[in-house]
Parts: sequence; C-alpha cells; structure tokens
Amino acid sequence: MSARQSSDANFSCDSARSYPWSFAVYQEGKVLKTIDNWMALRTVVLRCLRGVFALFVGALCFASTAQAGVVNGNFESGDFTGWTVTNYRNNGIATFPPTQKSHLNLQPPVTAPVTQVVSTASGTPASAPDAPGQALAIPFQGSYSARINARGNNNRASGIQQSAQMLLADVDPVDGKVHLRMAVAPVIQDGGHSPEQQAYFYVEVRNVTKGTRLFYTFNFAAQPGVPWQTLGGYQYTGWQAIDVAPGNGLLDVGDTVEVEVIAAGCSQGGHSGEVYVDSIGPFFAGLLVTATGPTTAQPSDNVTYTYTYSNNSGVMVFNSIVSAQSPQVRNAANTATVDAVFQSVTAPAGATCTTPAVGSAGTVTCDFGSLVDHQSGTFEIVWGVPAGASTSSPTNSLNHGTYSMSATGASTVLGPLVQTRVVSGATLTDLVVGVSDGASATAVGSSSTYTVVVSNNGPVPVIGSTLTQPTVAGLTVGNWTCSGTGGGSC
Repeated sequence: MSARQSSDANFSCDSARSYPWSFAVYQEGKVLKTIDNWMALRTVVLRCLRGVFALFVGALCFASTAQAGVVNGNFESGDFTGWTVTNYRNNGIATFPPTQKSHLNLQPPVTAPVTQVVSTASGTPASAPDAPGQALAIPFQGSYSARINARGNNNRASGIQQSAQMLLADVDPVDGKVHLRMAVAPVIQDGGHSPEQQAYFYVEVRNVTKGTRLFYTFNFAAQPGVPWQTLGGYQYTGWQAIDVAPGNGLLDVGDTVEVEVIAAGCSQGGHSGEVYVDSIGPFFAGLLVTATGPTTAQPSDNVTYTYTYSNNSGVMVFNSIVSAQSPQVRNAANTATVDAVFQSVTAPAGATCTTPAVGSAGTVTCDFGSLVDHQSGTFEIVWGVPAGASTSSPTNSLNHGTYSMSATGASTVLGPLVQTRVVSGATLTDLVVGVSDGASATAVGSSSTYTVVVSNNGPVPVIGSTLTQPTVAGLTVGNWTCSGTGGGSC
C-alpha cells in the first residue's frame, strides 16, 4: 500500500479557500489602485496576525514579529542565538536511504567543523560556487545566512537544531494553516563513492507535541533527479524553498516543532559537504513551489505529481513560470540513470504549458502569467515510471527534484526533492486520510469538531481497511457522528 505525501483533491478541508481580492480582474487604468488596496489590506492583516495577546475576544491586539515562533530564523542577529549547534563525525550511513536522523549514524567529532553565520560569500577557494561573484548568492535574504559544516571534509559533520512553539503569528492568513518555511542551498563534492558514503545534507521537521514527523529531505552528491550543477570541483543547487504546512489537526497553534539541518562530508574523509540555510519562519519573502507524489510505484506505472506554486514576494510578479524536468531513477543493473516519461498535464484555466511528446522524457513548462502577492495555485503532471527502473534498494528511488519557479521581478527557487520507491510484484493502492477542525487556534473550554475524510484514489479497491482516530490528550470527547459513504461504514 502507498500513501500520498500531501493533501489530495479528495480532501474536504481548505482545498478551495481564498480571498476574493486575490483573484480580482485587473482592468487597464485600475491595476495600480487595486494592487495598492490589496497591499494595504495585506499589510494590515499581517500586522494584525503577528503577536496575538488574546483569542476570539472582541478586537484582537497584536504586535509584529518577523519570525514568530522560531527565534532568529533569519540569522539576522549575526550569530546562532536561539539555535543549538552540534558537531559530529560521519562514519558512514547505517541505514540507506535514511528516513530519520538515527539512520545517519553520526558519531562524536574528532576534528570540529566550522559552522557559522556569514554575511558574504566565502573566499576560499575562489573558484567555488559560493565564492564572491560566483553562481550562488550569499546571503539569500537580509544580511546573514547560516553556513553549516563549512568545507567539511575529514569526516566532519555538523547541524543546527531548534524547538519552537507555534504561535498564531505562524498562521498564514491566506489558507489559515500554520506554516514553517525555509531556504537551503547545498555545496558539496562528489567523491565518486557509493551513495551511503557520499557527502550529503539532511533536513527534518518534527511535531514534538503530536510525536510525528512533518517533513524530511536527504540529498547526496551525484544523486539522480537532483539539479546538481558543477563549478570549481563542487556540486551545488540554487536555493531550494521548503514549505511545511500539513494542515490543521496535524500542525496547530500551540504545538512544539523541532527543526534540524545537518550537513556532512563523505565518510571516506576526502570530500566536503556543507549547506547554507536562511529565512526559517512562517512567511517566506519570495516564490514557492512544492510537489507531492505517491510514496510507492512499480515499473511502467503512471504516477501523478501535484505541484503547488505561490507568490509570497510582497509584490505582484509577472511571467510566473513553473518548470518540471523528468524524475530520474537508476536502471535495474545500476549502470545508468533513466528518465521518467511525460504522459499528461492538467493546468488551471488561463495557464499555457509546453510539454515533451507523450512517452518522451523532457521538461514541462507552465506559464501562469501575473500573480498578485499571496496568490497560489496547483496543477498536475503525470509521469511514466521507466520500465527498466531498479526495484532493489538502495537504487530504487524515483527522484524528482528538478523543478522550479521563476517570475519577472523575483528570484528563481527550486522545490524540495520528492521520492517514490519503485517496487515489483506488489498490488498498490493510494489511500488518503485528512483530519481538520477548521481552526488554527481555539479558546480553553470551547468545543471543536474534527472532520476525518478517507479516500481511495485507486487504482484498485481496498477491502477491510480500518481507520482508528485516537483521542488527543487534554481533550474531552463529547458528541460524535460518523457518516460512511462509498461502501464505508461506522
């Protein structure tokens, strides 16, 4: 069985929520006034939503705070105030591919790496992509970025970690969800080693209150499906934008969230691995694009990826384009990387998409035109898994990390890596469950109604599937109802 990594069209909560002014029709001669009204309103809303002192009692009083629950998430203090820095030694990954921190098998350090907050690009060596005047712009925003495990060869590894309670200021007023956003940019060396020995970076976000993991990503040197570029002996990507917002019921105001970012040089000792981090908080000043897909598939299956794009730059942007290149996987003999092939694209009205021929690998490019601040949308692309894809671990991961969003007047950003495990001889289906109470915060003593929606997206029926919804500590269960449809019963 498999489950999609994020929400699906069958979810009943927050799927079509928007503010009418964000979709206004702009007529010639009235554009500037409309935008001014929007910007003024947005400014009032954001100021009003940051720093709440009372909930649901008359007019709320708020004070602005840039990073809300996360302390010093943009590193503008010029140091690691609010963060815990831990140094490690990379002796080799114990469980590959890793899906949690313990799999990394990190050990106490022998030689301490350099983890620092920087205001300019590194100068050594001058040919590196993060050197002054080279391809990677440092810092990402503001005056500082964090640099984790700077030039971390000799088995060096390092990480930063922070636990923060989510506040009402972490709620995005556009969708009513708690968001945790960030930007990361790796600079690592390809040692030509086996995957578990390569330099890497790892990001994990955990909900400590609910005991769940909300997000993780793991990228290693020369990994297929990642848009690595090479300069001065280093591999790097542009800034990758991450947006963690699983929805109400999964991440709520009052929950404690733990963020951890780790970078490591190769376990053989001769190659470095570092990652830059910036803008960790609820509001990301720029473009955002994310993708979701099935966790499991078989060779020759068609898999659907849902892409979510948004403009959070603070201004209207033009020529908004999302580009997605074929996902990649190693072949069964592990002698080559093979591409998924394009099948179809479903885009919203008004968008124009260019695609490869059906059954061919390549890049899908969709132009969404002008987007006002905080406007967002979704579209889908169906890719075909290569018939010769590997089905044996650790080479059976269909990796989709080469997709990005660009626009006139805003910096291009990449989306985080999406991975689908390719298996053989299995009967797969796609079950989706969503839980929501429709609110990000509520008053003590009040009642809440949770709606649980279960969907089977196919391709085959499921018999005897059972859903268990445990109670939440601190809540008293009152009245409840259950309505089964489509063959379901309670």
